[in-house]
Amino acid sequence: MEKAYFFSSPPASKDIPQDTERMYFGNEFCEYLIPGEEALIAALEASGSNDQPFTFVTAYAGDKILSGYTSLIKRISEIRPGSEVVINDWGVLKTVQKFGLEPVVGRLLVKQKRDPRIAKYIDNLPARFAEALKTARINEEMVAFYREEGIRRIEIDNLLQGIDYEELMRSGLSVTLHSPYGYIATGRICSLRNSSGGYKHFSIGSCPGYCRKSQPQKLLSDKGDLGIIIKGNTAYFFNDEYSEALKYAQPDRILIHKDFPL
Repeated sequence: MEKAYFFSSPPASKDIPQDTERMYFGNEFCEYLIPGEEALIAALEASGSNDQPFTFVTAYAGDKILSGYTSLIKRISEIRPGSEVVINDWGVLKTVQKFGLEPVVGRLLVKQKRDPRIAKYIDNLPARFAEALKTARINEEMVAFYREEGIRRIEIDNLLQGIDYEELMRSGLSVTLHSPYGYIATGRICSLRNSSGGYKHFSIGSCPGYCRKSQPQKLLSDKGDLGIIIKGNTAYFFNDEYSEALKYAQPDRILIHKDFPL
């Protein structure tokens, strides 16, 4: 299994683990954390100096942000042709194809059941319901669409209730497994950004990146810890156990997040 590491800022050579076989760089969850060209080039140089393949990660994108992604993807095609680009917004796909890079379907576009509370109850459910909660909803029509668009890889989360690995292998797709931070839900309206204005209004707008300076918060209820972690505009769960995945041909890549993927 190929081991990749995710970096949200360009790493120094000394900060790249020795077992890194591929470098991921970018942001999945916020269009206002899109890296600048200088940071992108620094990340490309870091991966190139270590002879590591490069994967650029994109978030969902409004029209204004899409133009920014276009210039960055163009630069990648010039410096590191053949690199991967993870798309979490279908609007980015055509740009990736235009510049001849390798599109990868990100985990925001793969419809898993990610609520960590499912793991507490799954053993009490009828078998067919329990199995349905482990799938990535990959059917023949979806695979046919992927192939038509030149998509050969998808990304998934390491579900606490387990994963239907047989489904992944039947699809014929290559699969990347994220660990240890899985995403539950995300959105364009961020509480941190709006709290800076005293919660006078919730809106979508520019942001200096408050989340990168904030500490993650656990979501609690009267029943205790729900296993849900909030940072910025995204809710996460934690699962660093992936030994079961090693028994199967897919996933064939593990993506390690050293910190929250912001």
